[in-house]
Amino acid sequence: MTWFVVRRRRPSLVLVIAGSIALGLLLMFLVANRNELYLGSDFEVRTDNLFNYFGLAENATSLSNNEYVYGSGAILNANARNFFFWGRRYFVIAFIRPIPRFLWPTKYADSAEWLNIPNIETENLGVGEQALQETLGWAGARGAAPGLLADMWIEFSWFSLFALFAIGWLYGWAWKKMVSQGNFWNLHFLILSALSVYIISQTLEAMLFRYLLLTGAILIIWRLLVGTFQPIRKKSYSPRY
Repeated sequence: MTWFVVRRRRPSLVLVIAGSIALGLLLMFLVANRNELYLGSDFEVRTDNLFNYFGLAENATSLSNNEYVYGSGAILNANARNFFFWGRRYFVIAFIRPIPRFLWPTKYADSAEWLNIPNIETENLGVGEQALQETLGWAGARGAAPGLLADMWIEFSWFSLFALFAIGWLYGWAWKKMVSQGNFWNLHFLILSALSVYIISQTLEAMLFRYLLLTGAILIIWRLLVGTFQPIRKKSYSPRY
């Protein structure tokens, strides 16, 4: 991404598709052979773990930590209970989480009580393990993530369509600022690009607090060292394709 950002170019569609397929195959290879990757290993290539992970094996045992299954379960649980967060989890991440724990040791428990949501510190992604157990008969593995679509659904229901549009608009706006002004906005777009993997594979929460932390630090440092966010050269750049 740095290569394209510095040159203000977009990667070709063919390159994006080929790179995505190659990256996906690499990740599946690592998932299936993670226990074989160590110094001194005989390294026997395996596929049975992969089939088990996707639930394709006859005796599959890891469905509850499969992101697709977990995300589908989170949606079914929210629909069955008619309980959606309506931005309350994101409020905790954006405004409560940055408060140092030594200033407010019980911040997550207090915010959960005030906002009537599960404790995001102890409950998996704030979905509620007990709720999943009661609704579906399984709670999901600790650390399992529902993915972007499920995360948006349990937060905003059908209004998640507008939230998804807003995320896309933010990335488009960030791209426009990068190609028209550069400087700080190059770093801003790189941060958004690097953190996009958290949006797709985990949740917006996983991306949001990292975005606030990195962007806030860079804003302060840039302001102190450079003093302006305007382009150094009074010339607008046009994106090259």
